Amino acid sequence: MSEETRDSVASLEDVAAHLQNLRLGAQRLSQAAAKLEATDIVVRFAERIEALVAEAAWELGIGADPDEQVRVAAPNLDHIGIAVPDLAAATALFADCLGGKLVAGGTTPDGVLTSTHVQFPGGGKIELLVPAGDHPIGRFMEREGPGIHHLTFVVKDVRAVAQRLSEAGHRVVDADFENAEWREAYVSPRTAFGCLIQLVEPLEDYGDPVEGITIEEITGGRWTWVNHHPAKRAEG
Repeated sequence: MSEETRDSVASLEDVAAHLQNLRLGAQRLSQAAAKLEATDIVVRFAERIEALVAEAAWELGIGADPDEQVRVAAPNLDHIGIAVPDLAAATALFADCLGGKLVAGGTTPDGVLTSTHVQFPGGGKIELLVPAGDHPIGRFMEREGPGIHHLTFVVKDVRAVAQRLSEAGHRVVDADFENAEWREAYVSPRTAFGCLIQLVEPLEDYGDPVEGITIEEITGGRWTWVNHHPAKRAEG
C-alpha cells in the first residue's frame, strides 16, 4: 500500500469516527429532548440534526459499524401482517401446527383491533390481526377477504429511508416522525406492487417476547397494546 493510499484510508477512518460521534450525539440530543418534553421546536430541531447526520453517513457509505450501516441501507423485515376472521384459529395454525411461538398480543386501547405475534425459530414473525370495529383492516377484509395486509420493516432512520423511497418514485404516506416511541411511514400499495409496506423506527426494546402469554388471555381482553408493547390489564 502506497503512502498516499494509507493517508487516504486514515483520513476516511478519521471522518468515519467524527461522523459516528456526531450521530451518537444527535441521537442523545433527540432522545433527551423527547424525554424532557421539550417544546416542539426543540424536538424537531434535534430530530432534524439526527436525520441530517444519518443521511450524510448513508451517502458516504459510513456507519457506526457494518451491521448498522447495512440496517440503514437495507431495512430489516420484522413481520408479515395477515388479516384473519378468527384470531384463535389463526394463531393455532401458525403456532401449534407450523412450529411458531406466541410471543405477544393484545387489543388496541380503542378496542377496535386485536392481534397476536407468532415468532419462528429462524427469526421471522407473523402478525395476525382481527378488527372489531371501524378500522382500515376491517375495510380491507370487506374488499379482499382474509389475507396478507402489510409487511413491516424495522429501520434505524425512518426519515432517511422514507426520503430515499420517495426520491425513487414511491408514494410515501401517513408519515409520523413526532412520536419518539414509534416513528413510522407507509409506502402505498399503488407504488409497492399491491402490498402495503410499513416502515418503523421503534425504541430498542420493541419486539421483546412476553413469556407465558396465552391466546386465551389475549382474546379474553387481558392484554392491551401500549405504545406498541403488550401490557397486561389489572384484574378485577
